Amino acid sequence: MKSITTKPSQLIILTYLAFVAPALRFKNTYTTLRKIFTQYLATDIKPGTLRKEFFELKKNNLITTKTYYGKKVYIISPAGLLYLSPRLPTIKLDLWDGRWRIVICKIPSIQKSIKEKALNKIKKLGFKEALKGTFISPHPFLSLVERSIIYLGVRQYCLLFETQNLDREITSVKKIWGLEKINKRYRSYYVKARKYLKKEKDIYWPLRAKILEQDFIRIRERDPNFPTELLPKPWHGEKALEMFKKITKSY
Repeated sequence: MKSITTKPSQLIILTYLAFVAPALRFKNTYTTLRKIFTQYLATDIKPGTLRKEFFELKKNNLITTKTYYGKKVYIISPAGLLYLSPRLPTIKLDLWDGRWRIVICKIPSIQKSIKEKALNKIKKLGFKEALKGTFISPHPFLSLVERSIIYLGVRQYCLLFETQNLDREITSVKKIWGLEKINKRYRSYYVKARKYLKKEKDIYWPLRAKILEQDFIRIRERDPNFPTELLPKPWHGEKALEMFKKITKSY
């Protein structure tokens, strides 16, 4: 399936069509969805905006139509059902070898466009800027960085190396990634999700579950996937992940 980017509002629409609309016999879809947006997203979505969302979803083949008791109604497509499956941003890594990877870049400002591309690529590979032009990561991606900067023609302006001698700066280095803040968000998510999961479920539960799934995914996207020995203690990420899995299996 081609790469498609959907908005939170469209995920709600897809979830509604997949799990709620059939139970309501596809009645008053627009009216019901407007109420749902107010309750679950605190958004007053206009009918015109809602029609545009449906048009875009149909254009991307995520929804289709069928005749239901003589009336044309929207339903989710097989591609839409596949798209609804929650996907976690995860990189499987080997055990940490205790080495830090460091990239120092001094690309001339005159090459502004190339410089931006190079630095963006370094950041996408999980490196964080510790000092201006100096990036650091525990992950073994130096070869990928080197390949990118060679391709961009700026290898001569960069220094790449590994070190194990960061013990004196380890606290400062770990703060760069905001691990304590991420850990608190995992903890908050776990408490909130557990509270909702204990409540009695109704036909609208899949909507709340989908929102909870997206809440976890947003935290996960900010998680640098650090080695266990570098994480705050206790680390709430694993408990939050188990709660996320329960949510995905609850509807």
